[in-house]
Amino acid sequence: MTMTNMTNAATTATRNPSPPPRHRKVRTTRCFLRTRNDWFAQFDGELDISDDPPSRDALEEAGDIPVFDSAGNQRAFKSLYTVGDVVGSRQLIIFIRHFYCGACKAYIDALINTINAGAVADMPLPTSISIIGCGKPELIRHYKATTQCPFPIFADPSRRIFKLLGMRISFNVWGTKRPEYMRNLKTTAWMAGQLRDVRSVEPHKRYMGGNLLQIGGEFLFQDGEIAWCHRMRNYRGHAEMGVIKRILDVRR
Repeated sequence: MTMTNMTNAATTATRNPSPPPRHRKVRTTRCFLRTRNDWFAQFDGELDISDDPPSRDALEEAGDIPVFDSAGNQRAFKSLYTVGDVVGSRQLIIFIRHFYCGACKAYIDALINTINAGAVADMPLPTSISIIGCGKPELIRHYKATTQCPFPIFADPSRRIFKLLGMRISFNVWGTKRPEYMRNLKTTAWMAGQLRDVRSVEPHKRYMGGNLLQIGGEFLFQDGEIAWCHRMRNYRGHAEMGVIKRILDVRR
């Protein structure tokens, strides 16, 4: 190649530089999207939530975490289901969401109407029922008064028990269908009821209801072990009363 040709080639290369490889940008973008999607996925209650019992190690760790009653007295979570500390052969523990959740209040109302005195007498195995919310114990009295719940209510404000037993936080409000226990509660009434509930609480307690994204579930214990469990997938995802009646052998 002559000197003139070399000079022309260099000039052309300078005027028309080769574009940088595109694959690096695509790879970076894909990596970013994958990371972002994985982060959002942790809030999607319809994904990898199962109804398998938690591991023995997780249950043992959760058992030592304190729950609080309305007076602020604490007791180990395992005292609600350990033989010798409870009444009945089985213990159904229901984890509700925050103490203002209208959907959970509708669920408690359905539970009260389903597991009445006649249903309790009809159970082949005596079963105690407890409720645990993720708010602070200062709101338990208010919750009990507004729901007329006859069952013991406790608080796990740290939400550590929720987490160890596999109950997550979620942005999924509706789920795929309207639950039976909310058939008489319109969405507008649900939302308006929550706002009224918040306003009815003393101002210094209004932010004690609990994490608004936390979802709960139901756990049936027998002989200190989990015999059955169900975890919510969305804000209206409690186990239906038909399921509760079946696992408790209630025939009425």
